Amino acid sequence: MAPPRPPSDREKEAEARRLAAKIEALPAEIEQRARELASACRATSDDVVELNKRLANGATPVSPAASTRRGIEIVLGVDFGTSSTKIAARLPYEAGSPVYAVPVPPFAQAEEHPYLWASRLWLASDGPFSLSPLPGAAVSCALKAGLMSNPPAPVMGTVAARANAEEAACAFLALQVRQARGWLATERAMLMQRGRITWSYNFGFPAASLNNGGLRNRYQRCIAAALSLADQPVAVTLAATRAALAAVVGSETEQLERAQAALVPEIAAAVSGFANSTMLDDGLYAIVDVGGGTVDCCTFNLFKGRDGAARCPIFAAEVAMLGAEVWQGCADDPTLANYFRWDLDRRQRSVIWGTKRNRDPKSERWVQGLPVFFVGGGIRSAVHQASTGSLDAWLRRHSQDGGGVRLMRLPPPENLDHALCNATEVHRLAVAVGLSLPAVDMPEVALPDEIEDVERRRRRDDDGRFVGKEQA
Repeated sequence: MAPPRPPSDREKEAEARRLAAKIEALPAEIEQRARELASACRATSDDVVELNKRLANGATPVSPAASTRRGIEIVLGVDFGTSSTKIAARLPYEAGSPVYAVPVPPFAQAEEHPYLWASRLWLASDGPFSLSPLPGAAVSCALKAGLMSNPPAPVMGTVAARANAEEAACAFLALQVRQARGWLATERAMLMQRGRITWSYNFGFPAASLNNGGLRNRYQRCIAAALSLADQPVAVTLAATRAALAAVVGSETEQLERAQAALVPEIAAAVSGFANSTMLDDGLYAIVDVGGGTVDCCTFNLFKGRDGAARCPIFAAEVAMLGAEVWQGCADDPTLANYFRWDLDRRQRSVIWGTKRNRDPKSERWVQGLPVFFVGGGIRSAVHQASTGSLDAWLRRHSQDGGGVRLMRLPPPENLDHALCNATEVHRLAVAVGLSLPAVDMPEVALPDEIEDVERRRRRDDDGRFVGKEQA
């Protein structure tokens, strides 16, 4: 009997496309399972009363306190995740720069974590959106994934009302801003009554998607409309959401500036504490952020400028739907599991190797060892641990420099009030806490498209016109 014929290159490519398509379909399956879980979600009457109280008290961003008293500045950091959303509120100019993790009612908790709000939203047939279950309402659990898709598709609806991903994400974030401000107004009333409140907001998104002009504009429109909607004394309905989105078209940047809001690469928020600590060693770093739905991988140069401010030019970035929950849909299929691991390896290695070849080939880190932060809610996943753990041997094998990779963990957030969870779970809040920093304390970011490859730098340097970062 003749041995089996090895597959041709065309057959290999076809099989790779088939497996990639199966993985791309998994988020929809995860969304369906999440909807089934959401359909069983029940909020107690006490939960509903508490949530409604928050929403009512957070509908106005201005304190009624006399304007002659010393004002208070509050920065709201919103880590809008695929599976869960985390919010931290910081009073940066009060004693100790206190940070409060905004707690989540039991019915809305993801993984039973008291500070992880499951990213899901209900839409009733008569138009209102809700953070709690409503009889006969449609539910969406793919808010961020839908917003990142191109184009945003219908994600939720009833016979009478259908919302696309941008509308759903906008409504969800408007309600989240309201409930977070309302929690502070009720649970930290003594602080809030000290004077007029000035709010600012930072929303985290993957660096790779912020590097995409079309997605960045969509995010800006969504956030600008969400903040406008949060400030209006109206119910967050489908009609009100559509009106808010339409009203900011063409003026998204101005609206964000007026609201003192910014879109921040999640990497900058995650490393902000490290960047402002004595542990910072100027130079090249990488980060692998494993979430429930996505894996975000970046390389970046982190250093302090002459003015003492942290800088964070991002050399390369990639985000993919290869998170811990997606892996669970592959684990029982050996062929699919092998392809998942291969794709996970490929994307991390591509970012690092592209940086070594095109962005920062002369960095001392290639000899000393490249520090790689391994972070996110999915870092307990064995396949992700194995993939990121393999970077050291891979880099040593393919590089003559011999430095390999040094895996690192970020320091725990400082000054954080997290009374409802223990210290081992605080790392889940790192991005939200970083986002709660005022702009002056956050690393200044340059996105990959704003940085030239080293060959282009050399050509410009030959003309005597280029000034490199080492000369700045």
